[in-house]
This record gives sequence, C-alpha cells and structure tokens, in this order.
Amino acid sequence: MAPPSLRPRCVATETGLRCRRCRTRRVDGRDLRYVFEHIYGRGVDRPPDPDRIVLTRQLAACQGVLDFVGEMTDNWTSLGGPGDFTVPNTIIASIFSRSSRTFEAVVKHLGNKGFGEQGLMLDRSLFEDMVDARWVSLNPELAVERFGAHDRWTRHLEQQVMEAFPEYQSGDEPPPVELTDEQKLQYSKWFGEHGDRSWTGIGLWNRLKAVEKHWDEGPARRQLQFFHRRVHRLHNDVLHLSSTSMGRLPTAPQEGEDGKVLFRFGSSSHMLHAALFSAFWSYSNTLRLVFNVFELNVADRFEQDHFRPIAKELFPLTAEETKGVGRNDPCPCGSRLKYKKCHGY
Repeated sequence: MAPPSLRPRCVATETGLRCRRCRTRRVDGRDLRYVFEHIYGRGVDRPPDPDRIVLTRQLAACQGVLDFVGEMTDNWTSLGGPGDFTVPNTIIASIFSRSSRTFEAVVKHLGNKGFGEQGLMLDRSLFEDMVDARWVSLNPELAVERFGAHDRWTRHLEQQVMEAFPEYQSGDEPPPVELTDEQKLQYSKWFGEHGDRSWTGIGLWNRLKAVEKHWDEGPARRQLQFFHRRVHRLHNDVLHLSSTSMGRLPTAPQEGEDGKVLFRFGSSSHMLHAALFSAFWSYSNTLRLVFNVFELNVADRFEQDHFRPIAKELFPLTAEETKGVGRNDPCPCGSRLKYKKCHGY
C-alpha cells in the first residue's frame, strides 16, 4: 500500500457522498479528479464531465437536507402513543417519516449510483405523500375517519385472500374483521372493490384541488399545477410499462449506426437531474408543512442553509426569467419565497 502522502486523495466525499472504498465523508473541495472513479466507476484519465460535476454538487446539496432532517428528528418522541392514528398529527408524522425514507432512497441509493429513471418512480410517491400530508392538515377529522375505515377494509380483504388460500397461512394472522353489509358497500365505493384506491377515498385530482386553494397564488400555484399535470404524469409513465418508458426516454432502446437496436443496461446519469429536482421539490414542501404543524423553529435555517443552495443548483433561472422581478416579488422559481430570500439573495 502506498504511503499516505502518495495515495490519491478521496474527494468523492467533498460532495457529501460516501466513498465506496474508504467510507469517509469530508474533503476540502479543491480537486474533483477522483470523484467519478469513486462514484461512477470511471477512469481518472478522462477529464471530468461538467454535467457530472453539476450532478455531484446537486447530490451533495440533497445530502445536506438529509443531514438536516436527521438532526432535526434526532430527539423526536412518539406522538400520541405507538399506533395511535386517532390523532391527525400522527398521520402527518407517519407520512413525513415515510417520505424521508423515500427521499433518502432517491438521493443516496439511486441518485448516488446513477439510477435516475428508478428515482423518478419513487418521486411519484413523494409527490402523493406531499399532497396527502397537506390534505390531512386541512381535513383532520375526515382523515382520521378514513384512515380507520381503510384499515378495516384492508384487513377484511386480506382475510378473504387467506380464506381462499389456507395453505399459505402462517397461524399468526390478526383476528378477523367483522363488517356489516352497509360498511362493505361504503368501503367498496371509497377504496375500491379490491382496495386499489387511495386510503382517503378521494382521487388525487380532487385532493390536489382541495390543497391548491390554500397554495400561494402566482408562480408557486402554477408550479404545483404543472407538477401534477406534467411531472407527476411523467412519474406514472416511467413507473408503468408504457410507450414512454419503453420507447421515448433517454434510457430506451436506440437505433445504432448499423440499423441494429441498442439496449441500455446498468446505471447512467440520464434523468438523474429530473429525479433529484422533483424529489426535492415535493419533499421540501412536505418539510415546510411539518415545520408549521409541529411548530418547529427551524424553517429559517432550512430556507437559508439548504433551500437556497439547492434551488440555485436544481432550478437555476435565466436573466430573461428574472427580468423585472422586484426584491419583494415571489421568486419565479416557484419556491413560495420572496425573490430577495431565494434566487435574488
């Protein structure tokens, strides 16, 4: 092994990413020569691709948000007792913890390894979790009612399956759920005959419309609408087998020079920026709700130390987009902040 002074310095960690070899995290940020060998498995003879350097900074910024949330939730205690979903805030906390794990998966385990397409699949979950958390905050009593009803309906459907396949029972199944004919009819309407609808009993479009009324007017509301009608549709197209996922994405089969079809395997940087952007947009809006609901005095710190840097990395604005924008006007990026506290800072 080479002496420490002659070893190539690990700089993958200057991005906040963890090196696969040495497992360290901090570096000084002066040299990106070995970043791509560590993160992407590329040789060091090739000059760093500017796009990959940008993606590395974006991953680092998102990792900073994960570190911030980890510190914020380090001393959290159970809200209302374990499993007590008769308290609306417990439902919101459950959604938040689920979203945090999903965001971590997109950033650390898919983004870090170059699986942007799979990250987009999880971004669908982050967007719907964000909508649901805000819907719960606006309809606390209805949320508790529907959560309990959905749990009973789900257990009832599971019981039917186990009765149809008794050879697969383990013996530790929960006690059966008794439902009246009236309940079965109502739950079937709310959640679907086979339980394939939202636990709220309300379609995503209508839940979003309820949330949208309380969204800031202007660029922020327009961005919410765009995310639902375009970005979320892309999430669905990527998640499911479709003409988009099989034929139109950058990772789809391509025609080679000799007329043969080329198929892509393994990781790549394709769609990684889109996956990080949409993941952060949804998760940051969930975070803001959590700050408000649980009265956490960390909102200003999040906006200053994490949102501003990521906003400039993930969605930079052109001179044309900022032309004529006043310091106290809403930022054109849709962050719901004043321009002077976001891209104009």
